[in-house]
Amino acid sequence: MSVDELHDLLKNAESTSEYQFESTIVNLTEQICENMEAEGISRADLARRLGKSRAWVTKVLRGDRNLTLKTITEVLWELGYNISIQTEPRLYSPVDLEHDQVLVNQL
Repeated sequence: MSVDELHDLLKNAESTSEYQFESTIVNLTEQICENMEAEGISRADLARRLGKSRAWVTKVLRGDRNLTLKTITEVLWELGYNISIQTEPRLYSPVDLEHDQVLVNQL
């Protein structure tokens, strides 16, 4: 595969729902880490507040766990934050589902 083909493949991947999902998880966990730092709360502190293990908190912050809205809300609540969800229109033309799946499978 050439560099140009790889570049095109990666560019097209950004227009998939799977890419959007992973990007959202990364952004969310980064925000939680920033909130923890701003409040001076360690992973161990957060684990105690949630009644969970430090390992559980680490998995959440790495994005290893399937984060539900309930989990996200509980974590942010213990940090002293509310959750706010915002939507925005996509900036690209929608890709038909079959093409979308082909791109995901190529990754």
